[in-house]
Formats: sequence, C-alpha cells, structure tokens
Amino acid sequence: MASLTCSPTSSRETEGEQSAALERQPIPEVEEWDRRTKLAFEREMLGLYVSDHPLNGLEHVLVQHGKHSVSAIAAEGGPRGETTVCGLITSVTRKVNKQGGLLCRCRAGGS
Repeated sequence: MASLTCSPTSSRETEGEQSAALERQPIPEVEEWDRRTKLAFEREMLGLYVSDHPLNGLEHVLVQHGKHSVSAIAAEGGPRGETTVCGLITSVTRKVNKQGGLLCRCRAGGS
C-alpha cells in the first residue's frame, strides 16, 4: 500500500513544527474506473483522450457505414454533394434561422 505525507500547517508555524506535524496517511485502495467513465473524465479534464478512444474497436462499423473519410472530403478535388461520414460528435449547438426554422451545428472530435 502506498503512503501519502500530509501536513496541516499554518503560515505561523516554524519549519520544525511543520516537520513534527507530518503524519503518514495511507492512500485508500479503490477500484479502477470503467472505460467509459475514465474516457469521460479525461475528455473533461484534459480536453482529449489519453488512455483510449471511444471509437477504438469500432473501425469496421465506421468503414462499413461511411462512404468517405473526412480527410477525403476536405481534400482538394475530393467528393462533393451529399455523402455519409461516421465519427464521434463532441458537441451540438442548436440555433434558429431567420425564418424560424431549427438548425444545428455539430462538431466532430478527432482527439
């Protein structure tokens, strides 16, 4: 079991008093988060995924249902018109247009 040193000190204590107040506290054993929870916290705290990616393992589904990759569409001379792409939507913004109709803007994440 790992240990953590904690020091409840105030600015008026001397260095000797601080050393005397040091106390070893054990770090509690906890279960590791499930994959989905860990990825959600990574995205929230860091803005990107570190340990894994939510779409890892689903490559065959993306290839099966997506007609083109985003990089192919963005490339000069790439396909134009209606197409289908697959990916991970990271945010959705709903808006109302000038005619009162609903529209939305989706952001796809690549990190």
